[in-house]
Formats: sequence, structure tokens, C-alpha cells
Amino acid sequence: MAIVMFMATCPFLLSMVSLSYQIPVVMSIFAFINSLSSALAPKLISWLHVPAGVPSFVFAGALSLIVAVGLIVSKFGAKVESGALIPDQGEVAE
Repeated sequence: MAIVMFMATCPFLLSMVSLSYQIPVVMSIFAFINSLSSALAPKLISWLHVPAGVPSFVFAGALSLIVAVGLIVSKFGAKVESGALIPDQGEVAE
């Protein structure tokens, strides 16, 4: 459920914190990091000695819960939607 929520909202939030001329590069970086993390996640789980099966789901759920609490406590979504994360710069003419 966490990955579905993340993958649905992340591109939208990234477009909110980016200036219009930055969006193509930001989305390319997002796609690259998403692919890289998908490739590295199994290796990271094996380095942490998390066994396959139910323990890996519990690990992923706990990690997702920690990240969700961190985002809620920091009010990240509200900051993105209000534009608080965008530095005060004028838009560059396209």
C-alpha cells in the first residue's frame, strides 16, 4: 500500500516543488532513483539479514511506517502544497 501511495503522489509533489523549466530534469532524476532503488533494495535487505517471506513484509511495513510518521511530523505534504519548499526565485521565461 505504501508504494502505491508513494508512486501516485511523488511525481505530483515533485512537480509542485520544481519550477516549470526544471520539471523534465526532476522527473528524469526521479525515474533514475526509482530504478536504482528497485535494483538495490533486494541487496540491502540481504545485507540486513532479513529473511524472505513474512519477515521481509514486516520489515517493509515497519520501514514504511517510520517514513510515514516522519513525513507527517515534518508536515512535508503541507509544505509542498503551500509552496514553502520552493526558493523565492522568479520563473524563467520559456
